[in-house]
Amino acid sequence: MKTNLNGQWHYLSIVYAAKNYLAQQWFLNILFLIISLGATAQTSGALKLSITDKKAKEPIAFACVAVFNGRTEVAAGTADLEGNCFIKSLAPGKYAIKIVYLGYETLAINEVVIKSDKITYLNPNLVDMMVQLDEIVITEYHTSLIDCCCITGCTMDRYSCCSCCTCRCYAETISTEDAFAKRKDIFYPNPTPGKITVESGEYMEEVFLFDLNGRLVEKFSVRDKKGELDLSKFQNGTYVLRYPENGKWTAGKVILVKE
Repeated sequence: MKTNLNGQWHYLSIVYAAKNYLAQQWFLNILFLIISLGATAQTSGALKLSITDKKAKEPIAFACVAVFNGRTEVAAGTADLEGNCFIKSLAPGKYAIKIVYLGYETLAINEVVIKSDKITYLNPNLVDMMVQLDEIVITEYHTSLIDCCCITGCTMDRYSCCSCCTCRCYAETISTEDAFAKRKDIFYPNPTPGKITVESGEYMEEVFLFDLNGRLVEKFSVRDKKGELDLSKFQNGTYVLRYPENGKWTAGKVILVKE
């Protein structure tokens, strides 16, 4: 009987000792964690920047801030609508600050000191990169800015398409009346009762027929240096023929008079 009681007592003693050991270990771990957190909180610092335009003295929202320890970026932040940027948990020491924003010169601030359990305040001013251009004086035009369409006679910008016929007119294009006068002999007969012959010094893939309002009436397939066009299905009146010649567009008036 005594042997059983001694064994039970020995067992209970072991259990009790184990529980005390575990309780002590738990307490020590919690204590160590609290001490570590307290030490971290006491040894870190913070940085607060108020970023403004140097000339306008207005806050710059969304400016980007980077904190460097040597060449290594250790923290970063973005300014709010009031131009303020707050960066926490910086170890005490000296840092380089770089502030970047579109349209402004990049600002670098060196030797920024962060102290333990302190907030370092900076008020950086960014410089606008606006460039002042010298005054330009226009005295005369070397080439004409307005030309006459080689088909419809509409005036247009040299570098834009004619609103009537969508052709492009360049500075070297001669006037409409001169163009028609020099090219009377390449369309014959003119006036025509229906059929007309078109001749060119170059191979013609297609010939285009327009009315005087610049609307495309018909497109003829020629594929030769000379071609005969049948206009008999169209109403009497004046039309414009257009086709490429010598690397440029040639155009001329054709009068249709059906019997």
